[in-house]
Amino acid sequence: MKASGNPNLRTPIKHMVKSSGGLVTAQHWLAAQAGANALSNGANAIDAAVTAAFSLSVVEPWLSGIGGCGYMMIYSARDQRVRTVNFGTKSPQQLNPLDYPIVHHNDDEWFNWPKVKDDRNLFGYPSICVPSFIAGLSMALECFGTISWQDAIAPAIEQAERGLPVDWFLSLSIAGESKGLGVFESTRKTFLPNGVVPVSGSVNDKSLLFFRSLAQTLRRLAQHGAQDFYHGKLARDIVADLQAGGNTMTLNDLSSYRAEIGEPLSLQYRDITLHTAGIMTGGPGLMMAMDTLAQSNFYKKEFGSEAVLAQTKAIRKAYKDRLGQLDNDSCTSHVNVIDADGNIAALTVTLLSRFGSKVVLPSTGILMNNGLMWFNPSAGTSNSIRPSGQPLANMCPVIGTKEGKPHLAIGAAGGRQIMPAIVQILSYLFDFEMTLEDAFHHPRVSAEEEPVRCNTTMKPNHIASLARQFAVTQVEDSVYPIQFAVPSAILHDQKTGENYGMAHVNSPWSAAIAAPLTPQK
Repeated sequence: MKASGNPNLRTPIKHMVKSSGGLVTAQHWLAAQAGANALSNGANAIDAAVTAAFSLSVVEPWLSGIGGCGYMMIYSARDQRVRTVNFGTKSPQQLNPLDYPIVHHNDDEWFNWPKVKDDRNLFGYPSICVPSFIAGLSMALECFGTISWQDAIAPAIEQAERGLPVDWFLSLSIAGESKGLGVFESTRKTFLPNGVVPVSGSVNDKSLLFFRSLAQTLRRLAQHGAQDFYHGKLARDIVADLQAGGNTMTLNDLSSYRAEIGEPLSLQYRDITLHTAGIMTGGPGLMMAMDTLAQSNFYKKEFGSEAVLAQTKAIRKAYKDRLGQLDNDSCTSHVNVIDADGNIAALTVTLLSRFGSKVVLPSTGILMNNGLMWFNPSAGTSNSIRPSGQPLANMCPVIGTKEGKPHLAIGAAGGRQIMPAIVQILSYLFDFEMTLEDAFHHPRVSAEEEPVRCNTTMKPNHIASLARQFAVTQVEDSVYPIQFAVPSAILHDQKTGENYGMAHVNSPWSAAIAAPLTPQK
């Protein structure tokens, strides 16, 4: 531990993990371990990412899961090509925008958008959009993976049946949303057993949180395949629960949903080519910011006030030009994987808000997204609430290549904080040649809006430089609430063949875990 700006607080240190074989980073160490185990058993990076994502749906279910959505970046070592898997959510076909009336002159707490009556776009059954997690991961596994669907889900089933150990961070995560979790009976039974926040009484207490209904659903998926989620009995159970709660989703919404494989957005930055997802994500904003930074003259110089100011201006410009209409604080989860053959996966998955809609479906135990949150309640915009629409998202998984070879996977959770965090870390790595460990410990800003938030560990002269041009406030980089996103990354050294991984420094659960050197299938 090292001293922070506040003498009463301590700044955590997390060390970079090195591997001669595969490596996995995830926001929960149990999910990272599940992915690393898959690599050790001969799986490739895509297999391991899918396995880790399913595990995250159990061990950190309030951030992502099978009721959510996401985007995935894949680098294939065989053909030296980067592709995207788009499995963003869509609104129900029979959704009526008039069911989301605006409360005028009253902005909601998440957006600079008008507030909807009763928060129908943020909370409960009316906020739920088509769950696309299963469609995306099954497509990725089918097109780029090597293991079976059953093998990818197996660790998640085992964890769900074993129970999730209750520790202080689990209690904190549930306590922060306990009011909303108490509204729906099935949600209350899942996360507030006995009607209270689960707590561990002592270090020797073996308290567990069980997800028995979810475990049964995962077993059904393993047995009957992904099609059961969109065409079979599981689909019928999902729709029946949704309609009983007042959602307009139909079986056709599920059966007609398709994940898509596409080409990435790409940009040459210094000596690395950055690849990210398409126009419905934070990718275009990232590319705008990096393109602006490429015009700077601090390349390979000592990091100073000029760099802080340039990064902040680039981020602000990108949000103004591209993402001004999207300004939310969604909660997501990110996984990076590289295998011994150089295949890479960067996967971001989300329920949108923490605990999504707060609805656990009674028949299946699935915690559902609140996808309507990403739509603008105002009519007449490109991102307005509408039927059969895919909203803009902040997710921004990135893969970097150098001369066509694998070099980097990076992504983050944290809604509107995602793009700024990735921009700064990329600049630290490729403008100032920091190590991955140093880049992750270096203080950052959240510059997507004013006042610009600066980490209290930032040098005073850097803060003063920003304050001459922007309104500035200083904040601690706390465990909760998150202030500067939750990034993770993997870096491949092409000279030595070594892989390096870093997980979010502040998170008590995040981890980078190495897998033994094992030839891939």
